[in-house]
Amino acid sequence: MKNSIHFLWIILIFTGCKKDPVLSGSPKNIAGIKAGVETEVFNLKMNESTYSSTNVDCYVFGSSVFDSSSSSFGYVSCDSIYTAINLLTGEFIHSYPLPGLLSQMVIDPSHNALIGLHSDSIGHYLTMISMEDGQILSQNTIDLLDGVLACTYFFNPSTSDYVLVRADSSMVSVDPETGTISSTIQLQSILNDAVYDQDNNRLIGMVASQATNQQFIQTIDVASGVLLSSIELAQMQDYYGCESDYDDQTNSYLIISPENMVLFIDVETGQIIDSYQLDFRPIEFKFWRNN
Repeated sequence: MKNSIHFLWIILIFTGCKKDPVLSGSPKNIAGIKAGVETEVFNLKMNESTYSSTNVDCYVFGSSVFDSSSSSFGYVSCDSIYTAINLLTGEFIHSYPLPGLLSQMVIDPSHNALIGLHSDSIGHYLTMISMEDGQILSQNTIDLLDGVLACTYFFNPSTSDYVLVRADSSMVSVDPETGTISSTIQLQSILNDAVYDQDNNRLIGMVASQATNQQFIQTIDVASGVLLSSIELAQMQDYYGCESDYDDQTNSYLIISPENMVLFIDVETGQIIDSYQLDFRPIEFKFWRNN
């Protein structure tokens, strides 16, 4: 359902926010949910330091998605309404009710569908929703065993599977149309805040050892679960959990420090190759570029 209603889309130009040199490539953006006195959906054009936002009452953690086809950011509200906002105009793209508080959401571009998990007193469900009108395309029960990692989940377009990692370190691929488990692979390392690099079919994330005061950025082959690389960071980096992304143009893993600094970490070297100082705390974010 599309309508002509617009958010109050506040546009500000940062003056007190230092911006470090931006690497070459198409314009960089960070969109997400901002914490503070009020909760906001925001988009920050990092090359221009232009900030746009709108207030939201409440949202479900882990429900946010970015749709590159429409440059839109979507999320689930606490009353189970999915809302998508065009980040360039502030226009409502979609707004419709869902069958529950869906989280760990991904987009299946081939079916133009949302996929996410939700639970009730009976069990756990994997649900596929049409992005166009909110129609339920499929809903299947799913066995989570002892639970899943809250921040590691993705859609694999090569297999059309919804993928998550269980607490026992097994990576499970599920056919969202039938609920059938396509494969279960034991991972050689449990990555914190892992993100999926589709082009190289790998997971990228962090592993820290408090005993040795070492921190590593690691990659895992999604097809086999084999550890591909483990690079020690030049210095330990504290960062907010469940807030990470990947930039394929610079092959960098993005995290946000407690000082609200966006850090771009080179996956091959572990070096910080770019950074951007925010003057607010994002709860979760999506990194995207204007192509």
